[in-house]
Formats: sequence, structure tokens, C-alpha cells
Amino acid sequence: MAPHEGNHCPESLLSYDSVKKDCENRLGCTPCKWQIDAALATVSRQDAIVISATGSGKTLPMLIPLLYLRNALVIIISPLTVLCAQFQELVLKHNFRGIAVTNDNASDVSKVCAAYRERHEYEYDVIVISPELAAGDPRFTSQWRNERLRKRSISVIIDEAHCVPQWGSSFRSGYLDVIQLPFLFPPDTSLYLTSATLPSADLKQLISLTGVSKASSVVIHRSNERPNVHITVQMIRHRVNSYEDLNFLMPSDLTVDSPHLPHGQFIVFCLTRAETERVALFMRAKLPKQHQEKVMWFHAGMTGKHREKCIDLLKSGKMWGFSATIAGGLGADISNLPTVVAYRVPNQKGGFCQLMQEFGRAARSPEAEGLAVLLAEPGYFDSIKRER
Repeated sequence: MAPHEGNHCPESLLSYDSVKKDCENRLGCTPCKWQIDAALATVSRQDAIVISATGSGKTLPMLIPLLYLRNALVIIISPLTVLCAQFQELVLKHNFRGIAVTNDNASDVSKVCAAYRERHEYEYDVIVISPELAAGDPRFTSQWRNERLRKRSISVIIDEAHCVPQWGSSFRSGYLDVIQLPFLFPPDTSLYLTSATLPSADLKQLISLTGVSKASSVVIHRSNERPNVHITVQMIRHRVNSYEDLNFLMPSDLTVDSPHLPHGQFIVFCLTRAETERVALFMRAKLPKQHQEKVMWFHAGMTGKHREKCIDLLKSGKMWGFSATIAGGLGADISNLPTVVAYRVPNQKGGFCQLMQEFGRAARSPEAEGLAVLLAEPGYFDSIKRER
């Protein structure tokens, strides 16, 4: 089906079979029913809440409406620069015009957006942007009031929507600010909220903050179970800050000639930035000097380019692993990563969700098998509690 003129397309013109066929022919993939349901919500200008496991394909429904709505614009709010870059890569792969807005190119992108006032040529189908730039940078808050741009916008998408209630009240206040963004757009602009982890309390808070009507929205709530990821919980047996319990990742018999680690590549998630650095340095010390640079660390305090470099090196096999905070490692989209370790139990709000997000970095390809290990402090185990 050819794109419908304007940014409205009668849903009656579409069917599951026609959308499936169009995706196969134009995007090179076969969508699941739930993905089509989510996409048709945007086409019919309904809000959507999509909860589905990490790596299950939550991005595809964001793009399908562009097959049917000519000159439409999708705005994606994403928490990390590396995630924005991954969205841009996927958008371009499917032959849409997309841009990931960063601090480096923000001025150029805002100028392009401003040019919509003077002309009808449209540079982008998708704009991917961080909460802080979208809701707190005058270069963009002014553009969202641009009438031509507003009329083109078919959906505002908040990716990793669990970050709104979990991060918005602490170190990422921009996530609370961004919930005001949809109110700047026409009432028929679809709001699309998506995450792998939205427990009922967080979902209730998110609905309250955004003003989404659950009754009139399309709600897709799938299991976030990942049967190809095998989860185990182990007690930390040594001093917590000795990191000796991570030795299984770095066997003592590694030599200069070792081509890889016996357990394969890994990510170790830590609770603080300082700990990511200590963990990486500990593991480096276990390696022959020639291999020490194959273990790195990153967190949200480091540049987006450094994080992208780490992930690219891991994907290429040139790096063996890294340690990261959840804010840093959320963008690690690596299809066949075999091992993820969470070092210590997160005790803040949303701790269980954080673990599920971290474990979701393992074996993102359904064909791969992954191991997710929680190394927990002794005080969390009943046997130790009884002894005390």
C-alpha cells in the first residue's frame, strides 16, 4: 500500500495480512501480531503502552506507521546517546531518514527543524533525542511549537519508560520534564510508552504523570521472560570489595596465546561508577599484559563516543568484556553476549527491574544461549540471617 497523503490514514484500509506483507516487502522482516497492533494504534492516533521483553522487537512498531503516512514525523525520547545512535542505525537500515540528536549536532538539527517554518521539504522521518535536550534545551523546546513540525508529528515515543518513575525523581530529572512534551503537540498525536520492565506501581504512576487513559489506549503487556537466558544467584564468599568472586570470568591459566575467555565475552554491572573502574582494574590485573586492554569500563559519566567504542569493540570480538553501571550499560545491544553478571543487589527503588534490564543484555538473539549471574551479599540469604 502506498503512503497515505497527510499524516492520517484510515485504519480500515489496513489489515494484518497487508501490514505483514508490506513489512516483508519493504522492511525485510515479518512482524508479530502484537507489533502490528502497536503500530496500528499510532496509525489510528491512539496512545499505546507496550511492555515486552528486552530484545523482543519493540522498535519495529515505531517505524511501521511511516509506511502508510506520507511526510509523517516520529519523535523518540531515549535515555542514552548510545541508544539514540542504535535507533538511528536501525532507522537508516530500513531506508527512513533519521537523526540521533547529540550535544555535538544539536545546533545543526534545530536549524533544520526551524527551517520547516519557511519551506515544505522535510529532512527527517524520525528524530531520536535525549530527555534533557527534548525538554530542557531552548533550541528544541521552541521547535516543538513550530506549527508545521507539530502537524507532521504522528507520535511521541518514550523509550525505556520505566526510567520516568525510577530515574526522574533522582539523577535524571529530565525524564520528569519530558512527560510535558506530548502536551505541546496536537491532541491526536499518539503517545507511545514502552519498556521491558513496568511493574504495576510504576505503570500506575506513569499513567498518572502522562495523562494517558488506559481505557482508551492500546495496552500490550507481554511476558518479559527470556527462556534462553539462564539465571543463577550466588553468594559473595569473599570480601565484597575484593572482587575475588569474579575470578570465574578470568581463569588463572590464561596465557598470551589465549584467543578468548572460556566463558566468552561478558558485562559486569556495578552499582556505582567508582566500582565499575575498580572491577575492571581488578580483572585486568588477572590477565597477561598483552590482553589487559581487552577489559574496559564505562558509565554515564563518560562520553557517548567512548561507550559506542566499547560496544563496537565487543561486537567485533576485539574486546573480551567490560564493567558498567545500569545507566551506562543499558545501550549494550549485542546479539550473542553469553555472560552477564550483576555484582551486588540493587537496593534502591526499582531494583528488581534493574536486574531484569541488566540480565536482558545477555543472549539478545533468540538463537543464542546466555548466563545471567547475580552475585549477592551474604546478608540477603536466609541461612546467614538465621545465623545472625
